[in-house]
Amino acid sequence: MMNNTRNEVEESAVKHNSTWKLIAGLLAALTLAGCKIEVTVPSGGSVVTASGNFRCDAGETCTVDVYDIFFAEVFEAVPAQGQVFTGWRERQRGLCGGSLDACSLETAGMADNPSLMAVLESDQVFYLEPVFEKQAPYLILYGGEEQQFFLGCINCPAAHFESVCNANGSYGSPYAAYSIWNESGDFGSPYTNFSPWNIFATAAPVIYDTDGLFYGYLTANPSQQGRTRLSLLIQLTDFAADPQYTLASVRAWFCG
Repeated sequence: MMNNTRNEVEESAVKHNSTWKLIAGLLAALTLAGCKIEVTVPSGGSVVTASGNFRCDAGETCTVDVYDIFFAEVFEAVPAQGQVFTGWRERQRGLCGGSLDACSLETAGMADNPSLMAVLESDQVFYLEPVFEKQAPYLILYGGEEQQFFLGCINCPAAHFESVCNANGSYGSPYAAYSIWNESGDFGSPYTNFSPWNIFATAAPVIYDTDGLFYGYLTANPSQQGRTRLSLLIQLTDFAADPQYTLASVRAWFCG
């Protein structure tokens, strides 16, 4: 009887040991199985997640393992100084291709979809790659007899505090002293010599970019030597000088 009991205990121990080995093996297999996200970052920026769990820098290719239904990350492209993010690259098995938004990826919704679960459990590789481009230089206005007054930024984002399109800023408000939209000011009246809207002006504002290159004069005076050749700005000055348009309507057109 004692021998039988000992044998039963030993057999039970062997079975339990085998069971734990099987469970451990299954857990290991589940951990290793799963699809992957390959993040390739060109020069010009980096990719991070909103959670702070992931970072991939310029020139690196980083791999993210996705092996369960609890994966949830938001990937953000972070351009370096002087660069701009122009979207996620479109390609076969590319994620968020063409989008300018942060790339939000999660697997929670896959649980009830056998096809999606098959992809999740496979060894397929998906790709995420930001596209960075050199930022175009900003165009800056200076006015006055010796161009000593800063008049704002022409092509900065409208919300930028120096933008000529920021209605609440010092250069975009129609009431600001240094605004080209102030019809009562030195730089917005169609009658002053410093105004871009005066067809007879000889001291209209000058345009430089942030790299220091000269882009001509912002003026409605067609005879002004050095008048800018940028077509959009020629249209702007021509419309503003045309009496059939109000300066407010021209501003609305230009600033969109």
